[in-house]
Amino acid sequence: METLKYFLRYEISNQGIYDEIMRLIKSTRIISGEVHCNEWVVRKIDLNNVVIYAEYEFSDGHVEIDKDLAFYKNDFIKILNDYVKRNGLEMYKD
Repeated sequence: METLKYFLRYEISNQGIYDEIMRLIKSTRIISGEVHCNEWVVRKIDLNNVVIYAEYEFSDGHVEIDKDLAFYKNDFIKILNDYVKRNGLEMYKD
């Protein structure tokens, strides 16, 4: 859970990133895609599954992926919305 808390604190403090993530996840027309945040990537695998992971690119060109977590779409939406409510951001509107 520390990984999830870190993701929420670091990435969902920005209204624009939250809105972009929600647009991707809630869309029924986008089957898969990703949002590159500050340090994290939110990847929609299919209509019902989401993976988040930290992505680090180094000066020599190699990329490392760390701290990955997988969620059912509705569970992830609830986590995001609960965090947004507690931290004073505006709820996403379709």
